[in-house]
Amino acid sequence: MSVVLPIQYLRGVAALMVVWHHARGQLPGLSALLPNAFGAHGVDLFFVISGFIMVLTTIGTETTPWRFLKRRLVRVVPLYWLVTLALVVLTLVSPNLLNTVKPTPSTTLMSLLFLPHISVGNPGMPWPILVPGWTLNYEMFFYAMFALSLFAPKPLAWLLSVLVALVGIGWLLGPFESPISKTYTSPLLLEFAAGACIGRLWVVTSPRWRWLKWRSVALKALGDASYSIYITHMLTLAALRMVWLRIDSHPSEPLHGLVFMPIALALCAFVGLAVCRMIERSFSRLFSSLRENRRLVDVPSV
Repeated sequence: MSVVLPIQYLRGVAALMVVWHHARGQLPGLSALLPNAFGAHGVDLFFVISGFIMVLTTIGTETTPWRFLKRRLVRVVPLYWLVTLALVVLTLVSPNLLNTVKPTPSTTLMSLLFLPHISVGNPGMPWPILVPGWTLNYEMFFYAMFALSLFAPKPLAWLLSVLVALVGIGWLLGPFESPISKTYTSPLLLEFAAGACIGRLWVVTSPRWRWLKWRSVALKALGDASYSIYITHMLTLAALRMVWLRIDSHPSEPLHGLVFMPIALALCAFVGLAVCRMIERSFSRLFSSLRENRRLVDVPSV
């Protein structure tokens, strides 16, 4: 299945929306100067896109549940684990550097396994050690449900039924105290369902949308790097904030904040692009090479 370029562009836009949202909280008074929290909806856009892409890449294929899960794990896990473990090591070396990052053996394990839990450093919040990873807890649950749907005669109908039923349970019996129960019955699951429906509609009507094949090298690059941007942006913003507060004696000045925002966007995009090129793609090449070597080993000699 070829890449749907507008969707790839939207991935980059969604990543920068989330960067904008979190950048607003880096300097004193900046969130009051920019009160509109539209950037938070970048996560909603990511969830819809995820549902869309999962349907688009599996419909009409013979993808097995295990093959589907393996592809998703290879795509998501290596970079997330790398950054999470780097945070853990950083806090062990310099405990006072990141005040809200307080890993314990149990929270580290639950973070790596994508299990929702209450944060130690952010009391009351169901966040993993790497805070943006809370969305990956939803993603992984959706991937699990999607993989199970591939066993069904009508996968999309099964998937939609399960997601709606889970949200219904949350609505009827909730709110739940457990972070796992809250996550797995959250209305946010309906965003994946909406994306899956749009993906099915796209497959049926795609010939009518050929005019959407306009190309933008910059947006395509941002879309390709959207996952790296998303995973690294909080660390990039934290580093930028520390440097900025050292060199800016009046960080609460409105003009200073307005200068900070485009710099934050550009720097997070640059770091994400670099991580995508040097690390994320290296992981992809490594696993592709391992798969190729396994196939060669499995071929019987003549």
